[in-house]
Amino acid sequence: MKIKNVIIFLAVFLILNACTPKPAVLHIGMKADFPPFEYREKSVLTGFDIDLAREIGKKLGYKIQFVEMEFDELLPAVYNNKIDLAISAMTINNQRLELVDFSMPYFSADQVILSRSDCDINIKQDSDLKQFKIGTQNGTTGQYYLQYNLVETGELAWDKLIGFDNNNQALLALLNREIDLIIMDNTAAEAFARIKPLKICYVIPTEEEYGIAMKKDSPLREPVNNALTEIMKSNVWTQMITAYMSE
Repeated sequence: MKIKNVIIFLAVFLILNACTPKPAVLHIGMKADFPPFEYREKSVLTGFDIDLAREIGKKLGYKIQFVEMEFDELLPAVYNNKIDLAISAMTINNQRLELVDFSMPYFSADQVILSRSDCDINIKQDSDLKQFKIGTQNGTTGQYYLQYNLVETGELAWDKLIGFDNNNQALLALLNREIDLIIMDNTAAEAFARIKPLKICYVIPTEEEYGIAMKKDSPLREPVNNALTEIMKSNVWTQMITAYMSE
């Protein structure tokens, strides 16, 4: 009788387990070299966007799988269905909106110029940048800003705007004196300046907004926006801001 009961129990368990849908996996692209949003700490992925992605996954009932790639590969990956979302401190702009859709904004930032801390470079306006070699991560708002406002107007020579695949390469070039300055978002620059001999020497008030990139007309847009709205009103959001944005 006991054996029969065990068999019945196992049969019921297997049937119920088979009928229970497995959580879907959400593939999220990012480039982990941009503290405090996404970076590695002792080889572990961490950061504001990492926590945000996991919270969205919880709200929507998805497991999260992070896919690391170069920043300028993220939007093509979304477009070609290699990832579902790109959450990587990405600014919403018209150029990107031609290729993908974005969620509602979840963060605001400005562009800044970063120099070595031992430099006495004095920049008061954009035109003062023309004499320097400036590094930038490929595909970023900073790169677009300098191209459109200085390079294409003839104020900054093309060979003085140096593109890098990632921020770590740009930072190494700056510290090795291969370039004079770097342009990047203020939050990342502040984070790098706390741990490296660097300083912010100029602020460009672009007031750009970060969003989550997804394929055009994606069915994820509304649920992602709903999840963002709930998260941004919660204590979890306050805890994330405190953990990653405080000095």
